[in-house]
Amino acid sequence: MNYLNNYLRVIDGIKIRCIGTFPHDWHSNILLKFYSSVDEATGEILTKNKVAFYRGLSFHLIPSTVSDTVHCFIKGSLAVYHNHGLNNAYDFDFSMLVNTIQELEKLFAVNPNTALIQTFEAGANLNINQSIKQVISGLRAYQNENFVLLKIEGANVGRMISRTEYALKIYDKGKQSGTNKNLLRLEYAFKKSRHAHKFNINVLADLLDVSKLEAVKIALCEFWANVIFHDKGLKLRDMSDRETKKMLYYLDATNWAKFTKMQRKRATTHFRELSERFSTSTTQTEIGDLLSKKLDELTAVKCYHFPNFSKGIDSQKRGSKMLPFPPLDEQGNSNIKQSKNSIKTNTKKMVENGVKNHSRKCCSCEVDISHKMINTKYCSKHCNNSTQAKKRKMNRQNIKKVENENLALLLDTIAKSNLLLLVEYATVSGTYADRLEQKEISTTPEWIRQIFKVTIEAQPVPIVLTSYRSRKLIKLINKLNIEL
Repeated sequence: MNYLNNYLRVIDGIKIRCIGTFPHDWHSNILLKFYSSVDEATGEILTKNKVAFYRGLSFHLIPSTVSDTVHCFIKGSLAVYHNHGLNNAYDFDFSMLVNTIQELEKLFAVNPNTALIQTFEAGANLNINQSIKQVISGLRAYQNENFVLLKIEGANVGRMISRTEYALKIYDKGKQSGTNKNLLRLEYAFKKSRHAHKFNINVLADLLDVSKLEAVKIALCEFWANVIFHDKGLKLRDMSDRETKKMLYYLDATNWAKFTKMQRKRATTHFRELSERFSTSTTQTEIGDLLSKKLDELTAVKCYHFPNFSKGIDSQKRGSKMLPFPPLDEQGNSNIKQSKNSIKTNTKKMVENGVKNHSRKCCSCEVDISHKMINTKYCSKHCNNSTQAKKRKMNRQNIKKVENENLALLLDTIAKSNLLLLVEYATVSGTYADRLEQKEISTTPEWIRQIFKVTIEAQPVPIVLTSYRSRKLIKLINKLNIEL
């Protein structure tokens, strides 16, 4: 595959909460003109939220729901902003990122050390002479999930794997941006701030620390390397009937969702073996090598001078100190021609240059897990289950303690009360709930034994009793009512 110029844009879409920026900083800014939602018929302002747009970014003023403060948010594409609002289908490198953040600090009072990152996107644009449509159609599955359609502004541009905290995207950037360039975009989208925290990325200034982005780059390369992919070419005449059937089975994306974890591991190994022996396509390996090389170039080849965002130093003052960021790969390994015979070799090299330098331990037994994926917390399923079991036990103990305290208070005043209770009980035919006043309860021991939950409708919040505590309360109420 003959690759042309390759566009790299590691950081793009972003949403930040500008701690330390005040509404009057933006209201007094002549570059920003704020709008509110207004009822066209009555002229009534429908919401207190205000928004302004400038060069691809939107500036939001959102009143707090718990205090009198107003939060300042910025959303949009940093690359579009740097390109004066045109598009982001170009080479947006670290020097441009630095200039953009400096400009945001100077023009809009955004402090990089306190501006909290809520969402952001990291990825690379690759300009290849192969059809983007053909590459996207070769995507089969990732782990136990099938790729779903990725639509941007109503247009179907590619495929993605969407999870709660992050998304992995592969799409036609030229089509999305309207530039008609043959750009393939591979992107890691952080949808939740807590997922970014796992990569030690918390504030805007962290995006200028290449060492923190190293784990993101490795995760992106591992994602591409682990995708089940096939776009063209099988030596069917050299394959046995069993091998042909197996390969066709693996190429059916719906089958990967049926596998257990162990079955998927074995199937992946077998699929890689069959692909290496009988597939004539080298697309995945070549794109993987290209992605790895281009991401390495950002840190291993170039040496950018980043502003010193340390507290107490104004980076916008004339002559502010600029700190050189040394290449991570001091031996120049990124210039060595990489093998195109194995995606695993490429991924292993990325891990050796990055994550393995930072020792990580199992959260349960503290065994070293540096060899596992960056998001891994436990060395095994046993440690995971053990930790979760301890959490559940502690939660049950806390619930039991609170309910025992509430039960003791209720028993002290039960003779003088007339509580309104929601009693839940289970029978052979199903689970039922009765709303009863305390004085209405007069029943048998058999019915009491079927109770599993009682909710006392008290103010300001209801009191809930479960298990034997709910039965103990009803038993005492029943006894008092019988004696009366």
